[in-house]
Amino acid sequence: ILGASIALVALLYTIRTYRMAVDERVSRQAAMVSVWAENWDLQDEAESKRYGPFDAVVHNSSKQPIYQVRVSLVRPDGTRFPNRVLAVLTAEAESEPIGMPASAAPPDTHLDPPRLEIEFTDNRGQRWVRKSDGELLKT
Repeated sequence: ILGASIALVALLYTIRTYRMAVDERVSRQAAMVSVWAENWDLQDEAESKRYGPFDAVVHNSSKQPIYQVRVSLVRPDGTRFPNRVLAVLTAEAESEPIGMPASAAPPDTHLDPPRLEIEFTDNRGQRWVRKSDGELLKT
């Protein structure tokens, strides 16, 4: 019984290690995709702070293209502001600046850049989202 218990524990450990390695390999490409705001300006219009129109840039540093890239501005209440879509972003490439519309800024910020979220499909067909806080999730 002791030998069977040890064998079972070893098998479970091996399965867990294998699954972790597979998960890491699957998410490797997605981890190499990022987005940021450029040329943003916080405007103060009648005490209503707003971002003026700005550009979003998507960077894919992986060795594979990404597809159906959707960039969204995340409003302070968590809703997404009009999306901009790229059909494909090639490997090891940076997108041209993507024009984003003006929108309300978070009420307690003066210098923070706009919060952006990106969704995309990797070369295996898996859909991913990188939240505005940087968290990477499978969808």
